[in-house]
Amino acid sequence: MAISQLTSSLENYRSERLEAMKPKQVEKKQLSEQERKAAITWLKSPDLLEKTKQAIAGSGLVGEETNSLIAYLTYTSRKRHTPLHLMCLGASGTGKTWLQERVSELMPEEDKLEITTLSMNAFYYFGKEELKHKLLLIEDMDGAEAVLYPLRELQSKRKISKTVTLKDSKGNLKTVTLNVEGPVCISGCTIREQLYEDNANRCILLYMDNSPEQDKKIMDYQRRLSAGLVDQYEERKVREQIKNVQRILKPISVRNPYATFLNLPDAVFKPRRTMLLLLMFTETITYYHQYQRELKTDTDTGEQY
Repeated sequence: MAISQLTSSLENYRSERLEAMKPKQVEKKQLSEQERKAAITWLKSPDLLEKTKQAIAGSGLVGEETNSLIAYLTYTSRKRHTPLHLMCLGASGTGKTWLQERVSELMPEEDKLEITTLSMNAFYYFGKEELKHKLLLIEDMDGAEAVLYPLRELQSKRKISKTVTLKDSKGNLKTVTLNVEGPVCISGCTIREQLYEDNANRCILLYMDNSPEQDKKIMDYQRRLSAGLVDQYEERKVREQIKNVQRILKPISVRNPYATFLNLPDAVFKPRRTMLLLLMFTETITYYHQYQRELKTDTDTGEQY
């Protein structure tokens, strides 16, 4: 009797400790009516993409105008049923991690998860819906080599599962299937594109601007920052504004009536996946303009799009 009570107490203590060790989920911010109206007004801007590009620059990201906008739209796709994925490529010191960090700062805290190192089975022990519609940020792909396979499965199948053997409270072995559901948007940085070819095939690839002009822009910003000439309060204000814009986006389907007219040049490498990425990126741009598009209903299924 005493041994049974001791075993039960130890199991309860173990469960409490494991629960306490879990990272606390960031609570979703509830927008005020004023914040909602401001975010909707932003999304209804006739020059939305240009305004977004300027805001990204105003948040403290110097240069890389095209790359940063592509990254921003890719991260926005996390809310869709089929998100895009991103890989930032470049030699050491070219700013790939800096670009990923800066653009990810425009995403709500509750929608992203930053990863430095993970063990082989770590992904399977997330809660079933803990990663759903999250942005997963991998600072260095070299630190995530052990989880490349589950990452690919999350990208392609939008879910992963693993069957393991565990002991119950009585010491008996039992088989448990761990299920983790996506979809997720994955973004990573690396200097070794070929090493991660299987993962890169599923991603939009961004090559960093390594020009002398970009060097000059960054060094000029660094000097102004050191001299106290950068309005960091205004940069934070812009970041918070864009986070609210992201929070107001609704999960909704997009149908592209012009998709059948799209063709790729014969010289394009791996045209099947390239076409899919092009279609998904086009849909994401439309998704970002959702407050400027007519909402339609499928008469057969009742789905709104």
